[in-house]
Amino acid sequence: METELVLTASPKPKPDNSVLVQVPAEPTKCCNCITSRLKDQDFMQKFTVSISFILELYRVLMGTMLIMFVPQKCGEEMCGLTDNMFKSTDVYSANAGINIATLIAFVYLYVVEVRRENTLITYLDINKEFASDNDAVGEALLLLPNNTRRMVLNLDQSYQLASYIALFFFLANTVFSGYSVYYNYLDSKTTSVFITNVLFLAGKLIQTNALANTEENIFYSAYLTDRIQYNYVDPDKVSIEHQSAEISLSYETTYSLNSV
Repeated sequence: METELVLTASPKPKPDNSVLVQVPAEPTKCCNCITSRLKDQDFMQKFTVSISFILELYRVLMGTMLIMFVPQKCGEEMCGLTDNMFKSTDVYSANAGINIATLIAFVYLYVVEVRRENTLITYLDINKEFASDNDAVGEALLLLPNNTRRMVLNLDQSYQLASYIALFFFLANTVFSGYSVYYNYLDSKTTSVFITNVLFLAGKLIQTNALANTEENIFYSAYLTDRIQYNYVDPDKVSIEHQSAEISLSYETTYSLNSV
């Protein structure tokens, strides 16, 4: 009896028509931290201040070191950057000293300015629904702890004093450096560069004195665009004992606006 060998074909596998859906990975803690920082208004304002400060340093250097950067004549050639700074004459030595003193005065002004700006960003806020006159802002400052309120006011006074010091050295530096520069006049570039560098700092001083010479409780930003006034306390910085007063003050402001 012969045995028949029967081969059974295995069924072909059916194609898998399922679609793979990639689930987006959850953002890492680092990404969340960066995103939250970029959305933080105070952080972005301080970042803007830092960038502006770096750019301002170039203007300060060019506007204070006039003996070094204004083209002058040394014999029959144009002086190098360090030729005039290290001349042996008493006049140039004195002018180089005034240049350096003016540079230090302006660096001090900028240090105070940046400290003031960061302090205002940290502890104060811009509230368009709140009055911005001197008395109203003074009442809002009472919501801060005493030490913080005194620090804000003292920094603003230091800013005013630093602007006066910088103005004094700027005037002295312009007069004495102008004498030395034109004693070694080269060509029209001497005049154009000298005037340009002086105007660098003149514009800054005009702006600074306008910001510093205000009423006691009026605080304008020195770096942010437009003329922004900090007229209210940052809600996160209100002292515990004044939190109820802050709520009532906000209610009174809202009520008065709605009643108009």
